[in-house]
Amino acid sequence: MAGDDAAVWFGGDDPRTEDETRFLARLREHAGGWAARGVVPGDTWCLASMVPLLVVVPHPSLQGRRGLTTLQVGFLPPESGSQRLLGEWGSDYLLDAGGDDTDLSVEGVAGPAELFADLAASWVDTQLGQAMELLEWRRRDRVVASRIRLTDPGKVLVSEGPWRRTRRAPDRRVRLW
Repeated sequence: MAGDDAAVWFGGDDPRTEDETRFLARLREHAGGWAARGVVPGDTWCLASMVPLLVVVPHPSLQGRRGLTTLQVGFLPPESGSQRLLGEWGSDYLLDAGGDDTDLSVEGVAGPAELFADLAASWVDTQLGQAMELLEWRRRDRVVASRIRLTDPGKVLVSEGPWRRTRRAPDRRVRLW
């Protein structure tokens, strides 16, 4: 798979195993539906040079921000010794955001790679559909701190400005997504 083609979903590394190939092929079938949510195929990517196989979907509303701005899914095929599927909101540190109720975790289940791709696609689609809001704390006419969070369950994805400013209720709330 060539990562140079901007129209390709999950360009980048070639999968290492037949299961990874089937997982990625099935995930690509589902990914076409994400375009309606603003996801651009050329912005997604795949990293197969590490275990697990990792696919990354940048959230269109969070482009250019720092924080938990991408959806990351890791697939460990049976050949890895323990078939698993992991998913989380992530940053520059791949699959290393900690863990909470928004994460995807499938362990102790055997099945074809396509089943794991179906589960991953459903999780990504659900996360892309989550309502988000921008919270702003102001001082006079200036924004001194802001947060972008999932409306439910309130998970903060992006945080800018000093946390001390955010101890009181925000001055402004704007629905982003």
